[in-house]
Amino acid sequence: MTTELLITVATALIGVLAAGSAASDARQPDDDNAPPPAIRAWMDRLTVKHAYDPETGFIVAKEVITLPPLLAEGPSLNEAIDAAAADGKVVVAFATADRCAPCQQYKKSALNDPRVVDALGRKHLLATHVEVDRETALAQARLGSLAIPMTYALFGGEPIAVLRGQRSPDELLAWLDALPTNPESARLLRDTNAWHHTRLERLRAEDGWLSLVGLAWLREGPNRVGRDPDCEITHTGFPADHLATLHLENGAVRIEPAPGLPDGVTLHGLPADGAMRADTEGDPTVVRIGGVRFHIIERGGKLAVRIKDADAPTRTGFKGIERYPVSAEWRIIAAFEPAEPGRTLTMDTVIGVEEQSAIAGWARFEHAGHRVRAALFPASGNGFYLRFGDTSNGTGTYPIGRYLSVPAPGDDGTVVLDFNRAYNPPCAFTPYATCTLPPDSNDFPFSIEAGERWSAE
Repeated sequence: MTTELLITVATALIGVLAAGSAASDARQPDDDNAPPPAIRAWMDRLTVKHAYDPETGFIVAKEVITLPPLLAEGPSLNEAIDAAAADGKVVVAFATADRCAPCQQYKKSALNDPRVVDALGRKHLLATHVEVDRETALAQARLGSLAIPMTYALFGGEPIAVLRGQRSPDELLAWLDALPTNPESARLLRDTNAWHHTRLERLRAEDGWLSLVGLAWLREGPNRVGRDPDCEITHTGFPADHLATLHLENGAVRIEPAPGLPDGVTLHGLPADGAMRADTEGDPTVVRIGGVRFHIIERGGKLAVRIKDADAPTRTGFKGIERYPVSAEWRIIAAFEPAEPGRTLTMDTVIGVEEQSAIAGWARFEHAGHRVRAALFPASGNGFYLRFGDTSNGTGTYPIGRYLSVPAPGDDGTVVLDFNRAYNPPCAFTPYATCTLPPDSNDFPFSIEAGERWSAE
């Protein structure tokens, strides 16, 4: 087995190792080659022949389990992907390695289970198998990973669902039962997953919402910026006690770098004339010092400094966002009613400042016996965005509601409200955001169990 595979085979042991205490990682005192207790407990559950490799710390198989004919005689991964694309099917690909004991156990206990074999023969599925130690390049290119054992569902050659590690037959069956049964549902899942991936990338960016660590309101006159807690604008991540001074005069902000900055400390992005442009004037002026940056925002006629830090714990410790299962039920086609030019709506924000926003129009639809007329607000391009609340707020979803991007109306005068892409507002991740609350007209009297979830824990 290659070094890379020996590293990635640890996927099968993650759950056990995470559950073990620090003490469990110690070797048995009477045998330097004995496995740690956590690994030993895992080995005790295996019924395939195996041995512990003290050099790598992994469990090595001493026998190779035969696959059922459906997989052993079935198409290769490339053949399955090509055939499924032509027929609109979902590929189920099992990735294992011959010397991986958990992989062989997976083959023995789950893949050879008659119920699993029957499920893999369903007309909307096409099953295949990859021995990663012999087809490393193929697995990396098609599956994007060498971790084993793994089970992938692919549509159009793109992964739409992943089942990690060795699983029981019942767990595998439940996963197979949840896969899309038609091309439309598979395409919706694929596209929603791609959107969610991009969404997480933006959140995790160095200047994404997860990096927001401060919000300081400016007062008329000088406002010092630095690490010193006596500064009006302070953050422990600033590399100097005093970096600059922001002068607020009659609604305009001018930046003046502090004299005698320490060696290696440079303010990047300083405007030539010193004038700091706020976010309401277009792209704001962003000043960077290493991984920390700040810029001016305007809310309710007041100016504040927004501070972002790439090393923020909210960013470095981010674990992702749980979502509801993707469902075509929540892709709603609504009639679009345009607003007359100049129509505005005043809404509250989480910081207690009212915000006035232009209205682009309304989306009209019915759901669960309720008629809805939801206000839509202009977004970049020709699209809109929707701020909405529903009866799941505070339990399964964020208390103040969620947001949704809405494409421009089609030629038939309708808009698509795909609530599978409903996302949490920035204030779900940081107390320094200035989120706008949904208007009363957008507080729906039913639960929207789609899109991003939220938990107080």
